[in-house]
Amino acid sequence: MSGAVVTWCSKKQPVISVSSTEAELYALSEIVREGIWIRMLLKELQEELKVSTVINQDNKSTIAIAKNPIHHQRVKHIEVKMNHLRQYLDNKDLVLKWCPTEDMIADILTKALPAKQHQKFTKLMGYVCVSDMRKRST
Repeated sequence: MSGAVVTWCSKKQPVISVSSTEAELYALSEIVREGIWIRMLLKELQEELKVSTVINQDNKSTIAIAKNPIHHQRVKHIEVKMNHLRQYLDNKDLVLKWCPTEDMIADILTKALPAKQHQKFTKLMGYVCVSDMRKRST
């Protein structure tokens, strides 16, 4: 809210995924639940959002499966989990937006990154790298 991080979580998924798309779908399902919870909290505080909540996603297959309710053979076992996601997409409460991997700031919380990308993301999050602080102080 107001450009600040409200919540974040990083944890091991409780299921084994056979593809990166499936892993992203499970993660997206968790993000949707968190986003809807925040929207409901704001509504209780009389700060109801008039715009859709944007969720950045760097996996185009995940976006396609989430948006398109047709039967997908390779992910039919997780279709039930996606039903609630499609409901919020159809209602325009949520919007999925493709974001290139090199711009996916959330990656800093979930994986090891090259130094340059790590520094870029920390700056975008509003943090300052220790090495930058040392350079300025000399």
